[in-house]
Amino acid sequence: MDQGTAKAGAATGGVNILLRLEGLTLFAGMVMLYAAWDGSWLVFALLFFVPDLSFLAYLSDAKFGAMVYNAAHSYMAPVTLLTLGFGLASPLTLSIALIWLAHIGSTGRWAMA
Repeated sequence: MDQGTAKAGAATGGVNILLRLEGLTLFAGMVMLYAAWDGSWLVFALLFFVPDLSFLAYLSDAKFGAMVYNAAHSYMAPVTLLTLGFGLASPLTLSIALIWLAHIGSTGRWAMA
């Protein structure tokens, strides 16, 4: 999609590139931290797409579905988990937070044309 055919409110040009790079950086950073943390890759694979289950909220109502999906793809909850994981020295909490943040980074559409 070029600037001439962009939808109203859609990021284009340099902003779009910056947002894609931000997503790629978050994804790569969280995967590297997870590897350094020596987390289980089986757990990573099993939990990576869990935030997308929030899409099921659309079955109830479009507005409610959008709210739940967007909340599941916001930084607030996983960063809170990350903070709690460090504060409580909880490996499981840290693992979930890193996986969740990696997922959010992967949905930054850096892989899309």
